[in-house]
Amino acid sequence: MSVLSALRALLFPPRCLCCGKRIDRTHALCETCALQLERDMRTQCPDCFLEYASCHCAPACVRRAGVSALLKLAPYREDGAHSAARRIILRMKTRPNARAFSFLALELAAILRPFLAERNESDASVTQAVIAWLPRSRRNLRRYGFDQAKELARVLGRETGLPVVSLLKRLRDTRPQKELTARERRENVRGCFALAEDVRGMRVILVDDVITTGEGMAEAARMLRRGKAADVVLVSVAVTPRRSRK
Repeated sequence: MSVLSALRALLFPPRCLCCGKRIDRTHALCETCALQLERDMRTQCPDCFLEYASCHCAPACVRRAGVSALLKLAPYREDGAHSAARRIILRMKTRPNARAFSFLALELAAILRPFLAERNESDASVTQAVIAWLPRSRRNLRRYGFDQAKELARVLGRETGLPVVSLLKRLRDTRPQKELTARERRENVRGCFALAEDVRGMRVILVDDVITTGEGMAEAARMLRRGKAADVVLVSVAVTPRRSRK
């Protein structure tokens, strides 16, 4: 270790990405948070009953938009005070953290690689696989100064060896989706994205940090499919679980 690295480690000791506790530099999470994240990832999907990190289920609006699969690590619950996935995401939204992006990209790459290997063997219509991201709102870009989905996509590209391309541009900001009805959500995001590049024949792996209602991703997927993308696959750290019907 160089003198500079030793000094940096002394002044800025590594901390758990989830709770902030001081940890060994070889780890990203403390033991407690690592176990909690493992439990999050092993939570059963309410639709297919597989673990979240193994299932490919997607919200109905996303499936209707032509998305073939949604890969994710864990559920995202608004009341999940003890959810490691939720706490990491909340930290990542407000401050760029290279360690967090690297850690999450490694976890996502572990489920994306085998998925793509299987798809590539069975689908000869795809000319190229690329990684893109759902652009952050201009309002939040001004507020925080970075796009967390873009940063996550960049690191995921390095981990998988896939090119990272800016395929979508945001035309306008939208209202917070959680305040709206299902119909209002669809109208809220309608026409808010446009294609920035030719996507014909591509398999687009579209990245975001968390999917809540799914309408934003659905609108982006519709634009990609209209541009003749051969396949659209969504990748997200977490997804809000479907509400059970009473």
